[in-house]
This record gives sequence, structure tokens and C-alpha cells, in this order.
Amino acid sequence: MTENLTDLNILVVEDEFLIAQTIAGSMEAAQAAEVETAESLAQAHVILSEKWFDVAVLDIRLIDGDSWDLASTLASRGVSIVIYSGHIRAELEKKVPSAVFLPKPATPNQLVEAVVRARSMERSIEFAELTEA
Repeated sequence: MTENLTDLNILVVEDEFLIAQTIAGSMEAAQAAEVETAESLAQAHVILSEKWFDVAVLDIRLIDGDSWDLASTLASRGVSIVIYSGHIRAELEKKVPSAVFLPKPATPNQLVEAVVRARSMERSIEFAELTEA
């Protein structure tokens, strides 16, 4: 892998165990500082009440609902978002415009690159806000 995720805390919200493990493994191989996984919105909210994350990789459809509200909440807190789903359509991308959308399936390199893109988008938005002030 060419990208490095050193110092990033990453939350993976995915209800399919093997996919969650593949994502987490990809993040760990790219040297993420910490990777936590949640299989449901409820579990993600519990984890988020205890820890801060730099990036969240979210599936859209989970066992207890869609992750759009979670994505919006995280984005409003400054967490970079990657939506990793087989249910991506152009009109859905408007729901969280600051997110990077990655369709399933993807390679480990594509997952890591999506996280890097999400982080650079967040920094670009922050820089634009600073220069507008």
C-alpha cells in the first residue's frame, strides 16, 4: 500500500462481519493509529460516546437502519466520511456532500485511498472557511 494513515483513528460501521474485518485490516495495514468496528447504528453511537474518530467508513444499509443521519452528525463534528456501499446512487451523494463515496466491492488500496481523499477534502473545506473569514 502506498498511502499511510498514521495517527488517524478510524471507525468502521458495517454489519457484514467479513467486510468489516477486511476494511479494518486495510486500515491497520496502512498504519492507522486505532480502528474500531461497529455492526449497527446503536453500537456506533455507544462507541462514539466514548471515543473521538478522525474518519468513519460507513455502509449505508445496516441491520438497524440507514446511516445517513449518523454520517451527517459525524460530518458536522468534523469527522471525515467515506460511504462504502453497494447502494450508491448519484442523488444520494447530495445527502452528505462532504463524503467520499466508494462503491462495493473495492480493493484494500481503494479503501485506503478513499480515506486519504476524505481527509484531504475535510482539510480543503477547513482552509476555504478560514480564507473566507
